[in-house]
Amino acid sequence: MSSFNNDNHDNLITMTTLINTNQILNIIIMAEKTYAGVSVGVNEEGYMTDASQWTKEVGAAIATDEGIELTDKHYELIEFVRTKVGNGETLTIRGIGKSGIVNAKEFYAMFPGAPLKKATKISGVPKPSSCI
Repeated sequence: MSSFNNDNHDNLITMTTLINTNQILNIIIMAEKTYAGVSVGVNEEGYMTDASQWTKEVGAAIATDEGIELTDKHYELIEFVRTKVGNGETLTIRGIGKSGIVNAKEFYAMFPGAPLKKATKISGVPKPSSCI
């Protein structure tokens, strides 16, 4: 015999409501933005949710939004960032400064204000967990 009573029914309704609310929040948080004529998925902070959607043209459009004009050196560093993240490695400003591409001072000059946040956003990869 089942011990399903009215209290269990109320809990089930509450859980269903919570699940539906979370699904709605996920839909709201996941958005799309168009860069260089390409619609890409972005999260609530504007970081791409699918790195495979990134192209140089998309990166350039994101950079324009961030107030940065990309140079060959930027693209070299973007490739470094994408490779490191693709390999599951943690990005740090210190690590980028030791990349052999730029030193830390150059990195700050290339991506002023928040270099690691901007570099990863433009590179189409997730924001590093070390960034607030």
